[in-house]
Amino acid sequence: MRKYTLLIFTLFLFFQDSFSQTEPRLDSMPGYQPTIMVIPFAKEGEDWRQQLEQDKVMLTAVTAVREGFATAGYSTVDLRARLRQLANDQTIEWGNLTSVKQEVIELSGADIYVEVEPIINNSYNGSTGGLIMTAYDAVSGVSLANHTSHSPSFYTKQYERLVQRAAEEGLLEFIPQITASFHDMLMAGRVLALNITLAPSVSYDLDSPVSGSDLLLAEVIANWLGENTLRGQYHLQGMTATKMIVDQLRVPYLHPTNGQPYRAYRFAVKLRNFLRELGYDCERDVQGNKIFITLN
Repeated sequence: MRKYTLLIFTLFLFFQDSFSQTEPRLDSMPGYQPTIMVIPFAKEGEDWRQQLEQDKVMLTAVTAVREGFATAGYSTVDLRARLRQLANDQTIEWGNLTSVKQEVIELSGADIYVEVEPIINNSYNGSTGGLIMTAYDAVSGVSLANHTSHSPSFYTKQYERLVQRAAEEGLLEFIPQITASFHDMLMAGRVLALNITLAPSVSYDLDSPVSGSDLLLAEVIANWLGENTLRGQYHLQGMTATKMIVDQLRVPYLHPTNGQPYRAYRFAVKLRNFLRELGYDCERDVQGNKIFITLN
């Protein structure tokens, strides 16, 4: 009887301990506070809606991490609400995870998204709940932080509680990692990539002189990049007469005029307008943090 009493008391402490944990707090960020969206890790072909509706462990993991960020002072986005909105707005192919994921991230307006993957391990020592968390910049897809945590081992089938405990333990280290990475990104700027090509029908190339200037078109573009990137930071990976590849360029994380996140499409529009002012018609395409400009 004393053994059972001790076991019950231990489980009581385990499930109640989370309420006494010291929650991580978000330090003041000068000028901007990021918005977080928590999403489940899924393989191609898996339906997010079914995961959240049918997998209680996954739903617990997503909810626990989102609530942890909210408690720490972050603004959060409800993934299920965004999925319902997306389903109401348009017909989408739910099996195409890449497409759905990108649309949800763009629709959410989140600055950072966090993927969570719960893991349950059973052994003769009991059951353990684990949680893998990875944070990404929503625009560039650059990884900002990652962490794996585990709950203690218990003889229980309440896997949701185990995963919740793993989330609470992991967030104590994971949130400060994200805070530090986000501060670094605010200071260093956002990384974009640029690819400039020519349509087959054009009668000029990047080595052609620009009207009213002693410079070639490639040189004019390079000078513009030096003046319109953050502290002139860009790296020219390669250039031919028909193609210019800039594998890295940095722009401010926040737009200098309105204080909103500086999205890649804003930089693309700015470059397109500059080229049109010079008399070059062009088309632009933006995919994540990659900008494609086609002169035609």
